[in-house]
Amino acid sequence: MYSKQEDWDRFDQVYTETNTFIEEELKKLDAGFPVNLYELYCVAHNLGCCLVWSKKYNAAKRPLQVAIDLGNYTEYSHFQLAVSIWASEKDREKTLHHLKIAQDAYVVRGYNYMDSYYPYFLESPVFSDVKDDPEFLKVLGQK
Repeated sequence: MYSKQEDWDRFDQVYTETNTFIEEELKKLDAGFPVNLYELYCVAHNLGCCLVWSKKYNAAKRPLQVAIDLGNYTEYSHFQLAVSIWASEKDREKTLHHLKIAQDAYVVRGYNYMDSYYPYFLESPVFSDVKDDPEFLKVLGQK
């Protein structure tokens, strides 16, 4: 909401508070204290997605990776991480790795190509430079 309103001061404040919550919960987890893993995953995933939608790709990588590392992730976490990696690093190997995980989750569930990440890939301006790249298209189930 704050990014759409371009209220960057409030956006940064909420980002800082949320990021602090994630880091404190991770410290508790590492120390062996009980943590609500589902809540932590949801906060990390949602923060990462918000950062991607706000084009803050470099900052999005950490919370998305946290969501994935917690093991209770969706393929969307992987897709958003792929977007973030490509936008901030142009690292083909890491980007393709996360795109493949996202796409494979659809295949495992038996969804068809129209429900795949291919349409999201085509719509994302971040991938405009590789929309015709055979390696990217292959990972997304295209020939």
